[in-house]
Formats: sequence, structure tokens, C-alpha cells
Amino acid sequence: MMLPIEVLLVEDNPADADLTREALAESKLLVNLEVVDDGEKAESYLLRLPPYEKAVHPHLVLLDLNLPRRNGREVLRTIRSTPTLKHIPVVVLSSSNTEMDVLKTYGLGANCYVVKPVRFTDFFEIVRIVGEFWFTVVRLPPPELCTGEPSTPSPLPKLPATPMETPLQVLLVEDNPGDADLVREYLEPHPAWTLSVRGTLREALEFAAAQRVDVVLLDLGLPDCQGLNSLEQMVEQLPTTPIVVLTGHEGSTLGRVMVRAGAQDYLEKDRLDGNLLTRSIAYSVERAWASRERDALLARANVARERAEDAVLLRDEFLSVASHELKTPLTTLLLQQQMVERALAQGGRAPDRDSLQQRTLAMHKQCERLSRLVDSLLDVSRLSTGRMMLERSRVELTQLARECIERLSPQVEASGGTVSLEAPTPVEGNWDRFRLEQVVVNLLTNALKYGEGKPVELIVRREGESAVLVVRDHGMGIREEDQRRIFDRFERAAPARHFGGVGLGLYITRQIVNAHAGTIEVTSKPGEGSTFKVRLPLRTQA
Repeated sequence: MMLPIEVLLVEDNPADADLTREALAESKLLVNLEVVDDGEKAESYLLRLPPYEKAVHPHLVLLDLNLPRRNGREVLRTIRSTPTLKHIPVVVLSSSNTEMDVLKTYGLGANCYVVKPVRFTDFFEIVRIVGEFWFTVVRLPPPELCTGEPSTPSPLPKLPATPMETPLQVLLVEDNPGDADLVREYLEPHPAWTLSVRGTLREALEFAAAQRVDVVLLDLGLPDCQGLNSLEQMVEQLPTTPIVVLTGHEGSTLGRVMVRAGAQDYLEKDRLDGNLLTRSIAYSVERAWASRERDALLARANVARERAEDAVLLRDEFLSVASHELKTPLTTLLLQQQMVERALAQGGRAPDRDSLQQRTLAMHKQCERLSRLVDSLLDVSRLSTGRMMLERSRVELTQLARECIERLSPQVEASGGTVSLEAPTPVEGNWDRFRLEQVVVNLLTNALKYGEGKPVELIVRREGESAVLVVRDHGMGIREEDQRRIFDRFERAAPARHFGGVGLGLYITRQIVNAHAGTIEVTSKPGEGSTFKVRLPLRTQA
């Protein structure tokens, strides 16, 4: 005949103890579960001290850490320091997930550390899995190894309790004045908790709507609502607030139903005492806090995942656009080269000089286009690694703007528009000339690209100790929701299939302006054009 597996559960929370009993019962194995609800009783049971002289040594101990009188670590020390007990495997079930608690517990000799899930359904499943592992996979030591006379270990110092950081607002929903007075008496010695009492569910819900509530003690027999309906309404209004159900003669069966319906814990009134009540409140608050922390971590993880997915999509789009931008001039360059080679290979007559000049000019333009694209990619690399350095010198901004307009004359002519310069006085400052040329060229190029052939204005002026550069077009404009993101890498306000580019110009422009301790901003309305305004300090910032 198979002998029962002896298990000692050291757990002060009745709900967890009942769920553990149910979960182990589903294992289909013959398990004899003994339950004690504090650390001193656990040591007395294991050492067969009164009133546990006839206790059977367990095959396995399931040990909570947060216990009254003697905590779980002290019990674990006792087990490992007592020759007649040290062979017994100990599985720690704790709501703490901190690395320090895990390390300390394993350091004291725990065989397994399991973090209690915040949901009771998950807790039930975890206990079932733990039971199946230890009772079917693991070979447990027989109790006969635990022989010898019981001995009393040397006393260990008590670990200090962690004080509450802020007073807890406890709402008691109870219509019986005697029961309410009893709860008030139990909680009165604890200044960390403030108790408010309401006699009906309606009054309690109104109070919770107007005041902060950290934990609810809910009687199920209220004048205006009974049983499960009371809990459902309270959970609906306070979905993240822990609720401890107070049951009457119905006992633990109804309490377990309430736990599965959303209560954090339940207490039977006929077994209620001050220690059990205060520990249940603290335990429920701890579980609710862990649940909120888990939800917050999941939310942050979801945000991080979404950002990563967006970054991957952005990267893929950039690679697609960059491949197109690189391939286009290369294709044109290759075609022009082939046409030149064909002209040179013609026998009997010399190739047309003007035709060769046009083709070599076209090849030169495509080479410049490739060079600009490669320079932009290199600039992004330097900016990403912080390697872009400024080479400052005295720069006259008006003259620089005029030179940029002249350089872009082919693009101006191709756009069908014009670029005018308004610069009433010279504006001189201590800047990086090459990088400022990039700023002006990038802004003018964008204005010509999106300006729909309408006039573009470039304004240079001095305002106090700053130089101001304004580029204004009268083209398609930018939607308000796009105006912030156009300064990010690989971003654009217009579809890539309609306009060329890889979305780097404004990003590089902003980084150059920021490196000069300046600012850049845009004002725009769809159909009315865009105005980009750059402000640069005239002198180097200390």
C-alpha cells in the first residue's frame, strides 16, 4: 500500500492555505497536508515540541517567508541547523521578488524559491505544478532519515519589521456596530492605518468616489446588497484596490468563491483576531502593489516593444529609400558612360564635342548627387557617435547666403521659381562655415523641392546678440502633426514616392544648429507654404 506524502505548509494566510490544499488535492497523489500559521508553531511541529509531540516528520516543507512570531528565514535556519531536520527539502513560497531576498533564502539552504503570483488563479496553478514536480519527478528523502531526539536550536535574533511609509486608508463596509467596533479595536494600536466605516454599499461607493481608499474590508451581508453582487460592484468601481471579504457562518467555501471573483483575501468573522486582520490587510496591499508594478512593467515593455517595432519599420523604409536614391544616380551615370563609350567607338568620324560635354556634365551632376548622399549618411554616423566637431572662424552670414544661392542656381532654374535675398546689413559671427553652408543649402533645397515653383525668400538679419536666418516658401506646406517629427532621422512630411531624398536634411540641420547653441523652428499651414527660422548666437557660448 502506498504511504501518504507528508507535507508541512507554513502559511499564515487562510486563503493561500485553502488554495494550496485544493491544488495539492488535484495532484491525484496521496498527500497528507498539515498547516501551521506562524513560525513558532512550525518549529514546534518540526521539533515535536508541545503540543506536537506526535507530529510526523514531513517529506517536504512549503514555507512562507512573511510569518508572525518567527519569520520564514528563522524557520529555515532552524531546519538546516538541526541534524534531525536538515535532510528535509524546503520550498519557499514568497510574494517578494527582490534579488536580495532570493539570494538570502538560497544562502540559508532553501531547495527552491517560488514567487507567489499576484492572481489567485495563477497561484493555484503554481502550487499544482510545484506539487507535481516534487511528488512525481523528485525523489524525496524518507522521514526515517530524520531520527534522533528532538533538540531545541539556539535562539535567533528577530528581524525588524518594515514600517509603512504612509498611512493606509482602510474602508470598512459593515452594518453591524458591534463588528465595526471590534475591527476598530483591532486596528487602533496601528497608527499606520486610518479607518473609515460605512454601513451600506451605496455609502461606501460614494465615499470611495470622493476619497482615497487603499484597502476595503467588505462584509457580505449588507442591507442594500448581498453576497457576490456586493463584491462585483466594489471591484467595478475600485479595480486596483485590494478588497478583503469578511464572511460569517458561510465559512471558507464562500470565501474562496469571493477570492476567485476578485477579492484579495477573505477572513471568517468567528476566527477574526487583531493579528490575523492586520496581517491580512498588509498582505493584500502587498499583493495589490505587486500587481500594479507588474502591470506597469508590462505597459513599459509594450511601449518599448512598439518603439522597437517602429524603429525596425523606419529602418526598413530608410533602407528602401536609400537604395533607390543610390541606384537612381548610378543608373543614370552608367547610362551616360555607355553612351560616351558608344560615341567613342564609332569608326570613321570624331564624336560630337558638344554632345560629349553634355554627357560628361550629366555624369558630373550624378557624381555630385552621390557625394551629397554619402556625406549625409556620414554626417548621421558622426552625429550618432558624437564625433562631429565644429571648426569655428569669423563668418559673414550674408555673404555665405549669397554664395549658397549662386551654387543652387541650376536647382532654382529647374524648379521654375526664384530665390530672393533680403539682408539689410552684414551679420558676422563665430561659426563653422562649412556646417552653416549645409544649413542654408538644406533649407533652400527643401524650399525649392516643396515650393511648387513659387518664389522663395531668404532673410538674414541681426537681432540683439543673435543672427537670424529665415527661409520662406509658398508651396504645399506642412501639417501641424508633422511639424515636430520632420526634424527626426529618416522622417519626411511628404511621401517618398512623390519626392526624392532619404529624410536626413532637416535632421542634420537641427543637429548643426544645436551644436552652435542655436534654435530652429518651423511655422506652416497646408497650402500656404512653410517658414523655417534659425537663430544663432553671434559669440561662442562659454
